[in-house]
Amino acid sequence: MKTPHLLLVFHVAFAGLASVAVAQTAAPGPALVAMGAKFEKNWQFKEPALIFRADAPLTAEQWGEIEALAPLRIAANGKGVDDAALQRFAKLAVEEFATDGSSITDEGFAAFVRMPRLVRLSVSHNLVIKTAPGLAGHPSLQVVNFGGTRIGDGALPVLASIRTLRELSLHHCGVTDAGLAALERHPALEKLTLDPQFKPWITDACIGVLVTLPRLRELAMNETVLSLQGLSRLKAVGGLQKLTLQKNGIAAADVEKLRGVLTGVEIRHEPADEAAVAKWNAALKRP
Repeated sequence: MKTPHLLLVFHVAFAGLASVAVAQTAAPGPALVAMGAKFEKNWQFKEPALIFRADAPLTAEQWGEIEALAPLRIAANGKGVDDAALQRFAKLAVEEFATDGSSITDEGFAAFVRMPRLVRLSVSHNLVIKTAPGLAGHPSLQVVNFGGTRIGDGALPVLASIRTLRELSLHHCGVTDAGLAALERHPALEKLTLDPQFKPWITDACIGVLVTLPRLRELAMNETVLSLQGLSRLKAVGGLQKLTLQKNGIAAADVEKLRGVLTGVEIRHEPADEAAVAKWNAALKRP
């Protein structure tokens, strides 16, 4: 007697899954195609995403096609991606969102809290955002990347308040040793990438904070000049598996010594050029 009911449940569930599958593989409509939109993978997403650039606010036709696609992953780039656009994106079941060169403001970031399924966020080349307050205490974010923004240390307490955060990348953002102190003892952070663009904002001093991260597995400290003595303190991170020192001014001989200290840790080192190291030392007024 229960078989028809079970078949109906199965049919409804299968139909729901099928509709999601269609939504994630369907091609953009003509209004989106006209602006160069594509539905494909790129370096930011492992699965296909709706990718486009809008230098002006999206039209009603473009919004209609976006809402019909109902994409789970979106890369929305350009100045036309503003606070109003983010509010409309928040009405979709977005799981991964990336934006480059947008005009979203700190106030607009409040829309992200209305994306309870959001697990990955990437924000690049936005010179308006300062603290991203709308991310505070986000319930589901796991991966956050800021690149070429001006958040400085102001956003670090906000990012630290995301207790689900597993991966954090801060590229050319003006973050300093002092700001990183907000991450002390973060319970979930497994992967951290820091690129201070050869400005002496990130130094050996921050390692005292890094050793308090109980789940840290991968660490990248690029475009900086660090010492053997400072990096050796990472031995206190019991679960560290990989250390990347890309364009780092530490001497090659010291890297070999470091391998002897951090046994079991994969260390990748790309030396910085002499001009970058000289710039760093001049900023610190070293001989």
